[in-house]
Amino acid sequence: TGEISSKIIGEYSSKIYSEKEDFACELSNGEFVPVTGSPSRMDLLRQLLNNGQLISYETTIEGMTLTNSANSDYQLMSKSSGISEKEAMLPESDLVLKPSSFHGLAFRDNRADDNVNAIVDNELGNNLATNRRGRYRSNTNRNGNLAKFEGVKRVLVVRVIDSEGRAHADSAEVISDKIFGTAGDQENMIQQFRDCSFGKLTLTHEPATSANSVLSHLSAPGVIEATIPVSLMNTTRAVIRNQVTQVVENKLGLRLAENFDHVMYILQKCYVQCGWGAYAYVNSWNSVYQGNYYRFPGVQLHEIGHNMNLGHSGGLDETKKYGDHTCLMGNPLYSDTKSRMCYNPAKNFQFASGGNWYDPKFTMNFDI
Repeated sequence: TGEISSKIIGEYSSKIYSEKEDFACELSNGEFVPVTGSPSRMDLLRQLLNNGQLISYETTIEGMTLTNSANSDYQLMSKSSGISEKEAMLPESDLVLKPSSFHGLAFRDNRADDNVNAIVDNELGNNLATNRRGRYRSNTNRNGNLAKFEGVKRVLVVRVIDSEGRAHADSAEVISDKIFGTAGDQENMIQQFRDCSFGKLTLTHEPATSANSVLSHLSAPGVIEATIPVSLMNTTRAVIRNQVTQVVENKLGLRLAENFDHVMYILQKCYVQCGWGAYAYVNSWNSVYQGNYYRFPGVQLHEIGHNMNLGHSGGLDETKKYGDHTCLMGNPLYSDTKSRMCYNPAKNFQFASGGNWYDPKFTMNFDI
């Protein structure tokens, strides 16, 4: 299986609050699989994450083994879809961590329904302002672009079609307009990142010169359609995500992570492992949306913010992981027609340390 890298995942939940993080691994072939282990191993992994020893998209854990899932529900799904659900098992021996230039940790962010208060079930969100040397300290990863806060970043959107024809009702043209404003939609991710960065950061649907072959496969500017060989009805989200990645990379003849800064997958709906509206990997390149959540600029900037190494904004109340509604990372804005919001001082400090959104004479460090 090659080197296995642990990727931390933190989830939104509309129903319960839990301090336990979810974890996933990226294999050397780019496939993501869930991490499992004994309760003591999982607790240790969470401790290492929370004290900053595990770094998103940079830390490799040695000695992990790849197995087929022991979960009976997943086994039934695997039989119906023809694709087995894999798991990465933590070793019972001491966890050996090492930096990696190829893989690392990234937590997944899941949004709840827009008519309920979303609650994060992990400890990632509040520590950014107080633990600047912790797990969010790096602004680089294997392609050097994901936590880049200025210049041009290239975005590809995938409209996913499952094996039974299920796809979001919006056409590729509508999706392109909602995300890139290609048909006149003024409330979009591209414009808001430009405004928040004072023109320093430009997201574009134009591929790099080295990936110009992508253009012939697009159904609309920045949007490609991909039919996966599994059904959304009976397939876990890890398998769905991996199938989308494989189909698109085969179609384009290139690796997504090496040719795009951000790739957004849009699903018709969630049927298995639900309770989320969108999720993204921290310090990474991928985000996934189900239903109409992709339409909301606040959700787009939140998820791409995670790709750029931002954690959640919980404010001073540690029980409310999205408590700071002055910041898009506090999960405050669900609207297709409203986007005029940016980030809070803790996130602005992160932007200032990794780019030039703000004039240096207006930034200052304090020891508190």
